[in-house]
Amino acid sequence: MYIGIHLSPNELTEQMLKTIRKVFKDEEVHFFVEGQDETEYLLSSEANRKMLDKSIEEVEAGNVTEFSLDELLGQE
Repeated sequence: MYIGIHLSPNELTEQMLKTIRKVFKDEEVHFFVEGQDETEYLLSSEANRKMLDKSIEEVEAGNVTEFSLDELLGQE
């Protein structure tokens, strides 16, 4: 099983580790930590640049949905 999680360092918590333990149980788990400049990636192709521009327009128009990490992990 592969799960990708993108977050900032201050979002790393003990609860996340507990959740990972629960999900993967006795399986071996591999962690890969990579820093990435997401804006640079999004601007790397014309299609990505258009997607970023559209996303910015949506945010500026107030078309956003916000949720917490706890909501994402189902811990409300």
